[in-house]
Amino acid sequence: MNFHQLIQYKVLDRLHTIVGSFPIERLPAAEIQKLDMRNVCALLPVPVFEKLESKCALLGLSKRDFIEAALSDAFVKVDRVVDEIGLHAAMWEHTHGAPYPGDQVAAEMHFAAQEGRK
Repeated sequence: MNFHQLIQYKVLDRLHTIVGSFPIERLPAAEIQKLDMRNVCALLPVPVFEKLESKCALLGLSKRDFIEAALSDAFVKVDRVVDEIGLHAAMWEHTHGAPYPGDQVAAEMHFAAQEGRK
């Protein structure tokens, strides 16, 4: 390990200590039920599952941490593509028959409509 790698490791380790994930696996089941969390189950092909286990073991990560990080990254990528292609605008214009007012205005209108239904 060279000096740059050592510093990079220590900085990333410190960052993970500060903003890293909560070790939910250590909580009793009764405490986990109180948290605002949902379980996601998915059947995976054996080669994909084995690769997941292999990569998690290599990195010293739990499958939950790996999947949560991968999903967070995927959501950012999906949002970027949705914005690039203009899906929200197309859906708005199709549904409302009017030009898309922009993300902020649409979000406010959606929130107001949701509040009105309560």
